[in-house]
Amino acid sequence: MIERWTSTLLRHGQTRSPMRCLRNVGAIAASALFASSLAFIHQDTRAESILPLILSGEYGRVRTIVEANPAALTISDSYGNTPLHLAAAAGQIELVQFFLAHGASPNLRNHHGDTPLAYGLRSPRNQIAIVDALLSAGADPEHCTEVEDQQALIDED
Repeated sequence: MIERWTSTLLRHGQTRSPMRCLRNVGAIAASALFASSLAFIHQDTRAESILPLILSGEYGRVRTIVEANPAALTISDSYGNTPLHLAAAAGQIELVQFFLAHGASPNLRNHHGDTPLAYGLRSPRNQIAIVDALLSAGADPEHCTEVEDQQALIDED
């Protein structure tokens, strides 16, 4: 798996910091981070909020709302997670690509400093495709400090 991430990152000209982000992030740690990231989603009451729809898997409705109003991609939960953060965390490559095509920024940070790339790295599925899509859209791998902090905790154990 690390070899596949390495080749994906190298294709995008990244060789230093991303490797620190990727190395030794085990499946258990990734699953725990994913679960904790989505544990406290704020249910936005605005009609245009797509966050609850993403979490409930109503992707058709999500696409319809975004096509009618691309500003829906700027809504965030109480932790600053955007729809792109949630789609990357859930491993929904089709939504990640759709959001990027409709103007979602791959470099927006949530309140903890995480970008969609950091969430994509923790995703339980489609990590390579999500990382590739985000890097192709201009995601900055230097912004994955949360994953580096988790790596330090793993190394201490």
